[in-house]
Parts: sequence; structure tokens; C-alpha cells
Amino acid sequence: MGLNDSMASGLASLALSVLLLAACHKEEIPADDESAEDTASTVEVSLLNVSMELEPEIPTVVHANCEIVTNNIGKESIGVRLSYWTGSEFRESLDTTITEQEDGTLQCAALILGLAAGTTYQYELEAYSDGVLLDSYQGSITTEPAPSSLFSLAVEYSKTGSFRKGFLLSSWTVSPPSVFILDREGRYVWWRIEEDEPEEMVLVSARFALDNESILYALYPGLFSDDIDEISTKASKIVRVSMDGRQVEEYEAPDLHHSFTELPDGTLAWLAYDFHEVNGRTVTFDRIVERSPEGETRYVWSTWDLSESLEDSGGETSIYWTHSNFMEYNPDEDAYYVSLHNVNSIVKVERSTRELEWILGGVESYFSMPVEDNFKDQHGFELLNGESSILIFDDHTHTDMDDGGTTSRAIELALDTTDWTANSTWEYTPDPVVLVFCFGDVTRLSYGNTLVNFGCSGQLDEVTADGELVWRLRSLVGGAFGYHDFRGSLY
Repeated sequence: MGLNDSMASGLASLALSVLLLAACHKEEIPADDESAEDTASTVEVSLLNVSMELEPEIPTVVHANCEIVTNNIGKESIGVRLSYWTGSEFRESLDTTITEQEDGTLQCAALILGLAAGTTYQYELEAYSDGVLLDSYQGSITTEPAPSSLFSLAVEYSKTGSFRKGFLLSSWTVSPPSVFILDREGRYVWWRIEEDEPEEMVLVSARFALDNESILYALYPGLFSDDIDEISTKASKIVRVSMDGRQVEEYEAPDLHHSFTELPDGTLAWLAYDFHEVNGRTVTFDRIVERSPEGETRYVWSTWDLSESLEDSGGETSIYWTHSNFMEYNPDEDAYYVSLHNVNSIVKVERSTRELEWILGGVESYFSMPVEDNFKDQHGFELLNGESSILIFDDHTHTDMDDGGTTSRAIELALDTTDWTANSTWEYTPDPVVLVFCFGDVTRLSYGNTLVNFGCSGQLDEVTADGELVWRLRSLVGGAFGYHDFRGSLY
């Protein structure tokens, strides 16, 4: 072998040794930033058998369902997001609930709320694993129009950017009585109509239940008669309806009228007629009645306790002495607040002791207040900052200085229970003026604006802290709004 051949053989051996050495000492390559996506790509997810069904009882509520097919065992790493929109509205989204069936398949489900009646919506389902989109499905669905028995509504004024989205719960008191939810465009998004109830039944009070899954409302005979047998009835009731309309519970509420409330533990409390003999005739007072979740009834307090001090403001021929018309419960104080319409007063009652704590307004008021701050025939109210202030719908005590007439207003009073004074800190009177002879309500919204409900006038105003009108809703033909509730979201 020559020198050149020997050198070539040596170099070849050296190269082979280097390769073998490198193979034996190979270093691991760190994972790059796409490792999560590489892992997710090993998961396969498909959305099958997608269905969007309108609830027959409330055909703006949609039951969304789909089947999830995946090679990844378990549902913990899989999510399905549902979005829906119209061409002119902001895209809304919510997470679906994923459950594993007995046969091992995965199902997704969601309840869509807040859709306007008679409107077509686009929707999209998107399946994810570890944040990576794996499959999607798109479609459309059209809700049914609102029933013709619901009054027509229109947003008469709207100042863009001055109010927030949300949903208004209220009622049409008669013809037939119905409870409903509206969006900010004044469109019906939820309703329940009591068409089978007797003609005399009215629906004045409705609330979002504390479970965030149902609506509560009260039905009672709306009789104003001097016939005690006609007034005293066991037909009154409180109804709970789930948001999907499929579950309905009814609770007997003997002699209930006008207003009720729900306590944090599920207790229901209402205003009930309380009959007593006064100067040889039967007079109706009002009492607070509770029904525990177990169905036990408890009487808390009656306006009869005030009979010796309050004047019969109903007049000589009327049997309605106090005519209480609205109530609230404050859990921080464990106290009830009740509006006594016929004596122009609001009272505070301690629940545990069943004792009257104070009277605001009227001839027996514990508080001194300027004449211009007095209220008359008030209805709905809201406690603000504990009991340091109260927002009241004052039906018709305010004097319009231009023509000497009267109008309704919202007024906020600061309450001082040390010096026993009450003074106005804010009020709103609409332009043009509105005089309300029944109902009316007020709500201070979370962002500082105030919602003022002019009851049987069929008008709702939202105003700023400066009293500027930013939103007005009006019933076009007839229609008396009952008390209301408001939420930013139905979920």
C-alpha cells in the first residue's frame, strides 16, 4: 500500500470515529415556542349534530346542543365557545357546558338568552383544546315575533354613549297580565302571558330571582271595592318561572296585593290585607307575611299597630286605610321598608323584633323635612348607602312653578337618624311633565344614572346625575308599566 493509500485509509477511520463519537454524545434540542400547538395538533375534535332549538313557551330562548367527537379521552382539555350576532349588533359569546354521556360521548349545551323577538341571528360554535382552535360550525336562527297581546314599544330618545347595555324586567298589569324583559332597543326578549287567569287578576310586581336562574312575579285580584268578601281572597299567588320557561312553581300567598320581595335564604315576603273593625266598620290595613322555603307562614308586622296615631286618609267612605303598595328588605339590617300610600309615609320595621323603627313622611313622621321635600301617594323606592338615603318615586306632590299644576318626580332624600332630619339631595322632573296616578318606580344604576318608571303613563326615563335625559322608552298605545328590575346581563 502506498503512502497516499495509507493517508486516505487513516482519514476515513478518523471521520468514522468522529461520527460514532457524535452519535454517542448527541444533545437534546430544547422545545420551541410552538410546542403547545404541536401537542394540541395531536388532539382531533369535531362538532357534529349541532342543533339550535327555540323554546316553545318563550320562542326567543334558544337551546343550543352539539356532539363532540375527539380522540382525546376526557373533557377537561376541550372547550366549546358559542358566539351569536346580527349584522348591526356586537358579537356576544358564552362558554357551553360539556358533559360526558353514559356511552362515553361528549355533549355540549348552552341556553341563549336576550335575543330580540322576530330577529335573525348568525351563530358560531368553536371547539378548542389548550387554546388552539380545532373545529368550528356556523349557522343562523330566527326568533319568533312577540305576541300581539304585548303592547308596542318604542325608544323615543337615545343619547349614544351615555348609558349602558342591559335588560329591563317589568309587567303589563292587565289585558292580559304579563311579565316581560326588554333590551335597550325596547324589544321583547322574554315574556310570559297569564291568559288563563280570571279577568280581575293583575300583575304589578316582578323581580329577577336571587338564584339568577328564574323570574318571580305576583298575581292578585285587582279589586277596589267596599265589599270585604270580594277583597278577601286566597287566589293571590307568587309564581317562579325558570329562564328557559320549562319550570314553573306557584306559591299560595293569601291576601297578597301589590308587592313582594325575596330574602337571601329563599323566604318570600309579601304585603297582605289585614282586616279590622274601626268605628263600627271593617277597614283594611296591611301586614307583612313571610313564607319560608319549607312552606311555613309567619306574620311579621301590621299597619294596624299605627291605627291610633294615623289619620284615616282614605276618607269616611273608604275601607282602605293605609293601602301599602311597595316593600323592600335590607339584609344588612334585617329590616323591612314599606310604602304606605294613603298616609304618604314609608316605614322601617325590624324583622327579628317585629317592631316599628321609624316613619318617614306624613303626619306622624319621625323626620323633620322642608315642605318642598314632602312626597305624596308614593310608590316604588330604593335604599341607597344602607339607610343613609332613599330614592322615591313621588307620584304627585311636586308643584310645577310655571303653571301651579302638579307632576310626578323622582326624589332622593338624605336621612339623618341622629338629628332626625330628611333633606333632598337630588330630584328629577320630566319635560314635559307627567302626572302619574298609579304605580311608578326608581332604580339607581351601577354607573350612577337613574331609571325612572312613570307607571301607568307608559314612560321610562334614564337620566344622569345632572338630570340630563339620555334614554326614554314609551308605550305607543296604552300599557301601564308595573314595578321594574334591571340587570346588565341575563347570565
